[in-house]
Amino acid sequence: MGWGWGRVQFRHEKKIAPEPFFLFLLLVIRVLFSSNPVDYKGSIMNLFQSIEATKPFLESVKPVLENLSFVAVMFSAPLAAGTLFFQLRDSKENARKAQRDAAERVYREVDDKFFQFIEIAIRHPRLNCYSIADAAPPSPPLNADEVTQQKLLYCLLIDVMEVAYVCYHNDAAGQARSFYERQWNGWIAYVERMMLRNAFQVVWTDVRDEYDKSFCIFMNRMLEKTTVGTKSS
Repeated sequence: MGWGWGRVQFRHEKKIAPEPFFLFLLLVIRVLFSSNPVDYKGSIMNLFQSIEATKPFLESVKPVLENLSFVAVMFSAPLAAGTLFFQLRDSKENARKAQRDAAERVYREVDDKFFQFIEIAIRHPRLNCYSIADAAPPSPPLNADEVTQQKLLYCLLIDVMEVAYVCYHNDAAGQARSFYERQWNGWIAYVERMMLRNAFQVVWTDVRDEYDKSFCIFMNRMLEKTTVGTKSS
């Protein structure tokens, strides 16, 4: 452990400069490939003469290399900015697509629930489940079984209303938020029409403690609004 630390310290303290290392490498090559490998002194002298001969050339191209590095820096900044711009654009597009997909999933979920209710209501036309209430009571009046069926069907409809309320009141943003608001406005009108039925009011009063608290507050307000409007009229 101590040897490893000392080795790291040595690397930091004894950095090999590029030029000496380059000279040493050329020396080794010249010695190895010299026609007379024993003549190390001559090889070394020739090596240093070659290095000295190249110095003017290196000095002459140094400004050119510095200018090239400056140009590279100048072009790298716009390139990085362009890359960032396209990344942000793709990120926004992906976010909008995710919002659209979420809105479509919510719509399908609520629509499927409501379609199940419609399928059952079609088989029981006397139970007054259409959006607009029947103008007159059914004739003959509903029997005991039909009254129970109507209560159960209204409970199913309240379940669908709760699903719509919860789905359209989540923490969505952007396009999804606007879509949810438009869809929920239609459900508000539907709840208002259903609350005009005394049978529906009775069912809601019986089962309202079984539902989401926020949804209960909304439905109770709709019930109060309908009751006040009925009394005033």
